Amino acid sequence: MTLTAGGVQQDAWLGPLESTRVVNGQLFHQPAPDAAYTIQYGTGCYDRPQSWYEYQPGGTTPTVWDLSNRSATAIFTGNSYTVVPDSRTYTLFPSPPLTTIGGTFDDDITAPLTLPFAFPFPGGSTTQIVMSTNGHVFLGTSTVTAPPHDFSQFFADVPRIACAWSDWDLTTQGTMHFFVGPLGSFVACTWNNVNERAAAGSFGSNSFQLLLTPGGQIDFVWGNVAHTAPPLVVGFGRGNGARDPGPIDLSAAMPLQSGDGSVPLTLGMDARPRIGTSPSFVTTGMAPGTFYGLIALAFASAPGVPLAPLGMPGCFRYVGVPASASTFLPLIGSTFAVPLAIPNSPSFNGVNLFAQTAALNSSLNAAGIVTSNGLCMHVGLR
Repeated sequence: MTLTAGGVQQDAWLGPLESTRVVNGQLFHQPAPDAAYTIQYGTGCYDRPQSWYEYQPGGTTPTVWDLSNRSATAIFTGNSYTVVPDSRTYTLFPSPPLTTIGGTFDDDITAPLTLPFAFPFPGGSTTQIVMSTNGHVFLGTSTVTAPPHDFSQFFADVPRIACAWSDWDLTTQGTMHFFVGPLGSFVACTWNNVNERAAAGSFGSNSFQLLLTPGGQIDFVWGNVAHTAPPLVVGFGRGNGARDPGPIDLSAAMPLQSGDGSVPLTLGMDARPRIGTSPSFVTTGMAPGTFYGLIALAFASAPGVPLAPLGMPGCFRYVGVPASASTFLPLIGSTFAVPLAIPNSPSFNGVNLFAQTAALNSSLNAAGIVTSNGLCMHVGLR
């Protein structure tokens, strides 16, 4: 079954066709007694997104940001950040105002700016950045100039750093600056005296900047920052389809340790478990450094027994005991696939088998083992 989103017309046959609408609902289906199917339950370990951010919604009254006239430092640790308070104060370094490629200075971006060093960040490095009038920096080249309400771009487009991402308008006042420190020791990306577009004239003195260093460190420095209707965001967006980890209160969270990019093991099956077939258990999300995988099978499930006492905090057992380890194999690539031959006998119809994967990786916890979600396999004739 396929559901296709379409447009909507408020006034039948007369009004304009508006943007695509999607129905938010649920479909419930009761399988036939002889149907074969699988059900995933529980969650694997570990889910450690590299993105982190504070999101302050807009409103109808002026709001002074809680990070106004403060600063913070994000220390790059190779695949994550440690974010701590800092004591820097806002300084406008001597540099000419930047121009934008559209010449509008509103929802616009600069041409690529060349760094005097390769700037590393979780997932890559870059020698060029692009500044947006809306208070963020692309770590690479991008043509996205969308307003701040399109927050999905924080995870869909190229990685970016949000210093004070909102809807700033530089057409009447305010400038952007790019300054290279002595001997290329740092660069400063500055938004000086910028105005909020949604409340023109209300907040005409918003100033903030990012300092980037060759080691990947990011210094966030905020002067006076306030906003009304548009939301305001600060943080690092991994981009390129990364998952949204949800917002935090950065003031309360510091010191903050961001994730290392680990994704949980996810166990599924590549085909329905029908009698007389050989579907495969397929586990994705195997982290680099994983050399062996194991599939545990049982005729009963478990409600999620914590494995922290075994040196596996955040991992859970989802199969009952006794369980049998059906396969222990070396891993090739990032996917672990194990076939299961189901006898061609009607007597197996309706049998439930529960499965869970374990992977050996010494870098993720003290035990050197991580686990997947649970999978219920219901054998059927069709």
